[in-house]
Parts: sequence; structure tokens; C-alpha cells
Amino acid sequence: MLMLQNNQWMLISFFLKDKRNDFKATHPDLKSTEIVKSLNKQWIELDITE
Repeated sequence: MLMLQNNQWMLISFFLKDKRNDFKATHPDLKSTEIVKSLNKQWIELDITE
């Protein structure tokens, strides 16, 4: 299992909280697990410099 520091978990949590409702609105047919998987993929691909 990937070990993250507390501040990394906080950043991921904020990202998911910020993006989840918009993603759910544009993809209402997806289950919650699929939404989180998609958002996690976006997080991984995110350019930190943005």
C-alpha cells in the first residue's frame, strides 16, 4: 500500500472534495467508486506547477 504523509492525504482529500460534485454532475451514471477512480487518475496526471 502506498504510504503518504498526512499533508499529502489532505491535498488529495481537498482535490477530491473540490472536483467530485462537478464530475458527478457531468457523469451522473457513474458509481461513486468509478468517480473516485477517475478523479484519482486526474490527480496522478496533475501537473504540480499548474
